[in-house]
Amino acid sequence: DEYPIEGHTLYDNVLRLWALRLDNKLFEDEERQRQAERIKEKIRINFWPTPSNIDHPAIYHQRGFTDSAESDLQHLACAISPKGYDTHFDTAGHAMAMLLGLVSKKQYDQILNYLKPIFRHVGTVLIPALWPVITSDDPEWTSLKHNYSYTFKNYPHQYHNGGIWPVWMGWFALGASVNGNTHLPETVLKAWMKLEDVEDVNFSEYIASDTLQHCGKERLCYSASGLIFLVASIRKNAFDKLKLITNTY
Repeated sequence: DEYPIEGHTLYDNVLRLWALRLDNKLFEDEERQRQAERIKEKIRINFWPTPSNIDHPAIYHQRGFTDSAESDLQHLACAISPKGYDTHFDTAGHAMAMLLGLVSKKQYDQILNYLKPIFRHVGTVLIPALWPVITSDDPEWTSLKHNYSYTFKNYPHQYHNGGIWPVWMGWFALGASVNGNTHLPETVLKAWMKLEDVEDVNFSEYIASDTLQHCGKERLCYSASGLIFLVASIRKNAFDKLKLITNTY
């Protein structure tokens, strides 16, 4: 969208994997199934670089992988480009990766630990779309400020630049439910509803992560879907009823 992510992105790769799995479910294509398994392995290896995998044959960007592996990354990378790894935390990408069984229990716990200081920074248990926030002092600011269609919206803590999108919190909650965690979705739901009139929910596009004010367009269907997903992730066995395609790690 209007955020400076380039190269091989986590979000696009997990969507491709999901599409291949759905294709295989419909048409029972053995080649598609093998392709999906190869892509699953490449995503798992490349987007979470670790010292133990530093010589893995599936590595796409050896120099970037080595640098990131040595930095002790605590979550999946946002993107991989010729310049190296973009290590922003991508909530949407993580949500889909967890839903598709691309993280182990240990990695899931690391992701939750990574989120804790973000919650402290925001002041409540709400998950920004991308983190950390890019400010005017950061090298990425020049790319960010020129990357828009009509008007610039990615001010610090706004829009994609640290904005809290209900739709992605809902998807992330579903990912948490796959890993047996309903406590996080419950906590996120309660934190969100504290900012709303529960009799007339705003369903705004996003919430600013510094002021916790509703921003962007209002009465959006995809923001309402975030609430549906949050509730579904809390209800026992609700995730299975959604008939989403998942594989355990």
